[in-house]
Amino acid sequence: MKIVHICMVDAFSDGWSYHRNIISEKNKEDGHDVTIITSQYSMGVHGENIKEKPGTSYTKKGVKVVRLEDALPFCPKQFQGRVRWTKGLYEAL
Repeated sequence: MKIVHICMVDAFSDGWSYHRNIISEKNKEDGHDVTIITSQYSMGVHGENIKEKPGTSYTKKGVKVVRLEDALPFCPKQFQGRVRWTKGLYEAL
């Protein structure tokens, strides 16, 4: 079965013990084709938001992660961090 997790609100970071990581890894272990669609942001070591490059990568457990580009790159960071407008969600699905 193909499973897609859309995580646009919080920053997604590989290797953390958050619900979005744990459930996607469990889905992968169960033999499903798992993809996480998320924004460009991940969490740094001290909990700060880090802007990653948009594109496709894989977690240490083999879960596909699709990071979407901000739709409003010149928007103030505080506003973009709350709204999470991105480009290409429909195409990624």
